[in-house]
Amino acid sequence: MSESPQPQPPSDDELREIPKWTERYARNRVLPTLVFLCALALYVLAFRALGEAMRRAHRAYQPGLCTLYGLLYLSLMAAWAGFGLWFASRARAIQRAVYRRDGEVEPAKVDVRKVGWFVGAMLLAAVMMFAISVSGTEMTERYIQPLFALVFVPAMVYGFYRVYGRSAPMMYLVPALVALQAILVVAGVPIPGIADEFWGLFVLPFAYMALAVVASHIYGRYALRRLRRLAHAPEANGSGGDAHA
Repeated sequence: MSESPQPQPPSDDELREIPKWTERYARNRVLPTLVFLCALALYVLAFRALGEAMRRAHRAYQPGLCTLYGLLYLSLMAAWAGFGLWFASRARAIQRAVYRRDGEVEPAKVDVRKVGWFVGAMLLAAVMMFAISVSGTEMTERYIQPLFALVFVPAMVYGFYRVYGRSAPMMYLVPALVALQAILVVAGVPIPGIADEFWGLFVLPFAYMALAVVASHIYGRYALRRLRRLAHAPEANGSGGDAHA
């Protein structure tokens, strides 16, 4: 009986491609981010509900209720801060659990100091502009989303580039869709709900982020399969397990 042909070793060109696709796969193991996005969405909804309740209590001259809602506000902020710290400390463990069948891989280190100051300043400016929207004038209702995009989009592009580089192209869907949304608002395109501040500044960006995370995960599965083909490894082996999308 003739022996089955042995797999050929990777060529020099394929060897040079392996680090690139390894980094792309490592950067696109982002599915656990959906947990954070779901928690953030619940937090924003609760924050909005409390804000509306406080406004109604203030109009009705009910200082006791205003104090109660204010304490709930502070409690909610403390709970969110606690969750954020917990998620940051467990993010790697959650990622390993989700992708345990694929083995271990570490992306290149990123100097967060090169990202934090710029993104933090841009997000602070975005929050300040959002606060302007409470004036309720026609100008702010029409231009708060474009102003938000003018600050937020460059911050996201810069932050994503410093963290992901070109390894996670699907994450750039978020700033691209936020910019497109702002253009549609300025142009007056009649899309139901898009001009509403809550939908435009919170709901739709969350949807864009969820879409980008799912698309990035799918791209990561493609990168893993490409990496295994470059290494002439089967889809399932003793070290990596079965690929799953």
